[in-house]
This record gives sequence, structure tokens and C-alpha cells, in this order.
Amino acid sequence: MTDASRILITGANGLLGQYLVAALSGTQTVVLATAKGERRFPLPDPERFTYAELDITDRASVLALVNDFQPDIIIHGAAMTAPDPCETNRSEEHTSELQSR
Repeated sequence: MTDASRILITGANGLLGQYLVAALSGTQTVVLATAKGERRFPLPDPERFTYAELDITDRASVLALVNDFQPDIIIHGAAMTAPDPCETNRSEEHTSELQSR
């Protein structure tokens, strides 16, 4: 990874996403953190870190964001994390996972 790397993170409001944002704060990378809903964590450096709301099941929105940001690396950390809905509505969880690819 070079100093000029651009990293897109999905699921930034989650545990993994927040950890990744924090871990990248000591680097020179430019980070676009995304998640569904409003940001729930502080941005380490507003010069290099930005946040955008993103529904990963909306293909057009994902493609537009990727085309606009032009990331070198995409870290896909978004997922349904509530166990009960995942178990009772497996088709939605599976569809959400497949649509995000």
C-alpha cells in the first residue's frame, strides 16, 4: 500500500468498520467510510477521512460512489448483524450478501 492509497470501507458503523477506521488513522491513506444511516463514530482526520451513507443493496448507488471515489482498495465489512432477523429471514440476509458483491 503506497502513501497515496484510497480505501473504501463498507459497514463503517459496525465493530469491524470502526476498528479499521481507527487503525488507518495512523497512515497516510485517504479513507471513505460508508454505512447505512448516519455516522456513529468520530472521523480521525477530516482532511483524509470522509463518511457517506450507503445502502449496499442499491447497485446504482454503489457503482456511482465507487466511480466517484476511485478506491485502490475496497474493504467490504457490511453485513446484517442482528442474529434473530438473520435466522428468521435467511433469504433477506443471503440476498443482502449477494447484492453487495
